[in-house]
Amino acid sequence: MDKRRLASAVSAAALLAAALLLLGCAAGPPGAEGGYSTDDRPLDSFGLIDRAVGTGLLDYSTAILYKVYALHEPLSLPDEYRSDVPLTGVSSLESEVQRNWNRLAEEHRAEIVAYIQPESELDEHDTGLDDVTPDRLEHERNRLD
Repeated sequence: MDKRRLASAVSAAALLAAALLLLGCAAGPPGAEGGYSTDDRPLDSFGLIDRAVGTGLLDYSTAILYKVYALHEPLSLPDEYRSDVPLTGVSSLESEVQRNWNRLAEEHRAEIVAYIQPESELDEHDTGLDDVTPDRLEHERNRLD
């Protein structure tokens, strides 16, 4: 009877080990969801541009201009930021341009305005309260003095 119980326990353990092995093989190596590890997934143009900003290759204003190109005129985008992956996050681009219009370089604004119209441009009476950079605050302080 003890041999029978021992054989049964060994069989159950072997069956459990085989099942775990099969489940582990089906899951693939860690980080391989969808066939790509997290770092190897192809990026869309917005992702390539954001990565370049994160590494210091692009400034914010140029990145916004390139995102506008990616959406509206992809052939104007430099080759290193072109991607075959469909764009994501497109709906937030216009609002980002609107919110940060004052942070964009003048030459970039001139190009972007052909695709996205700002809500309103600052004139001499606007305070630019959405732009609270030290330079803007200094400008306003000097203007009020």
